Amino acid sequence: MKNYIYIVLGISVVLIGIFFYIQTLNKEDLSSIELYGELEITVLYGDSYTDPGYTINTENHPDDYNVQVINSINYNVPGTYEITYNLYNKKNELLDTKTRKVTIEGPKLKDVNFTLNGNEVEYFFINDYKDLGVTATKQGEDLTSKVQIIDKVDSTKTGTYEVIYYLEEHNEKIEKKRTVIIIDNIENYTINLETKRFNINIKHPYYDYLEYDNQKYNNENVVVPELKNKYQFTIYLKNGSKKDVTITNRNYKDICNAYPVGEQIKLDINIDLKTIKRIVYQNTSHRTTSFMIGKTNDNIIINIFTEENMHYSMKCKLRYGIDIKTIVTNKQGFFKCNADRTSGNTELRKIVLNYGNYTRDAVAGAALYLVNYPLNVRYQWGGGYRKIGLDPRWGCSEHVAPDNVKKCSVTIDSNHCEKGLDCSGFVNWAYLQAGFTTDEIPTSGMSIKTWGTGNKTFSANQHKYQFSEANLGVAANIKPGDLVWREGHIGIIIGVSADRVQIASMMGPIIVQENLKKNGHTVGSSQKSFTHFVLMDDFFKMYE
Repeated sequence: MKNYIYIVLGISVVLIGIFFYIQTLNKEDLSSIELYGELEITVLYGDSYTDPGYTINTENHPDDYNVQVINSINYNVPGTYEITYNLYNKKNELLDTKTRKVTIEGPKLKDVNFTLNGNEVEYFFINDYKDLGVTATKQGEDLTSKVQIIDKVDSTKTGTYEVIYYLEEHNEKIEKKRTVIIIDNIENYTINLETKRFNINIKHPYYDYLEYDNQKYNNENVVVPELKNKYQFTIYLKNGSKKDVTITNRNYKDICNAYPVGEQIKLDINIDLKTIKRIVYQNTSHRTTSFMIGKTNDNIIINIFTEENMHYSMKCKLRYGIDIKTIVTNKQGFFKCNADRTSGNTELRKIVLNYGNYTRDAVAGAALYLVNYPLNVRYQWGGGYRKIGLDPRWGCSEHVAPDNVKKCSVTIDSNHCEKGLDCSGFVNWAYLQAGFTTDEIPTSGMSIKTWGTGNKTFSANQHKYQFSEANLGVAANIKPGDLVWREGHIGIIIGVSADRVQIASMMGPIIVQENLKKNGHTVGSSQKSFTHFVLMDDFFKMYE
């Protein structure tokens, strides 16, 4: 019996051991990997990478496990990579996986050598545009093929466009911009027509050369020995863009009228070309036949382009005249005695200085200023003002000889009338504002009764003047600042146009502006006719 008990106990112990062994086999292994360091690491291109490492968290012996590290980093190629850490037991069963991100940061795009082929601003003739491109390199590597382009240039239309070239990589972007200007011709040139030769002077900054009759001209002046009615040549820009040009020589004369307006000149072109595209003068293109220009000489060249791409070169001899629209007709009364003249004097000096002292324009400008002044000057026989500015005593009582009182606009009593100007006084005043002294100027008191007819040169006040009958032939030579004369009266020419002469003079109670038509022999007006011009060319030449 006792042996039986021992046998039973032995079997029980074995069964208990087997039970616990089975329980051990069925228990889940919760071992895991713990990574040291950051889970996301950035490494600069060219630097080495050292893994921060890991540890195994387990209740068992670490030697019972194996860790496999998968590293796919390409250190020569910038980008973001993953390092994988896999934990295996002895049965090669995967128990845990962890990952770490490593970014290889390549060279900055700012280090890329990114340059435009050509210039930041490029001109192309219409229908002759081609992209000049860019060059992009980095540490000897050519990246040009990776450059992207935004190009919205319409080569069929003139205008200014922008082309953008850019490289984009890893949220970085660099770009270059080019301004493209599409033109239908070079407008920065002037054409001069002379006997037996044709000159073209091209000064456009992107002009390269001109080809005429199979010959290249690299300089800016092309002289063709033979004067023709039509010229055909090709203009090349520095970027290779080219334009075939046909110029027809039509030598017009006296087609331009010019009117001083403020500090500029209004230019009217008297032509009748039905299909005018633009008129070019001194590098500036105009769409109408009337436009403003700066001060210039009498002879200019106008270049006219038509819709048929014809180009006409025209000579213009300017005839100066005032703009009739600038004449003030509604006056506000007369000058008051000792009233403030400060603002008027300031404006008057500004006009004279803009034209320049000792010039025709300054004389005519001063005369026109008084014509347009809101207040009128009374007529006073013998009246004058021999100082710069507006006379503070215009409108005051002035003592005069009894015989002259009746010749004043306003009589105060038998010995006094209201102070003003007479015709000679007005002429002298205008010249004095331009810097001349009063004893230099001809007056209405000159007499030529014994001279007869024709043109005469006479001396007065130590100066020479050309005294001419007021006929159509002489009228072609008159200019602002010249004088008109008849026995006992004188005025100033302030403008000349194709069919009339504009004159300012003291006639009666006010300064009037007379539009006098040239009628063959004399210069007629609504008042008594002037009979002679006083040409002041020699006079003004002494002050050039």
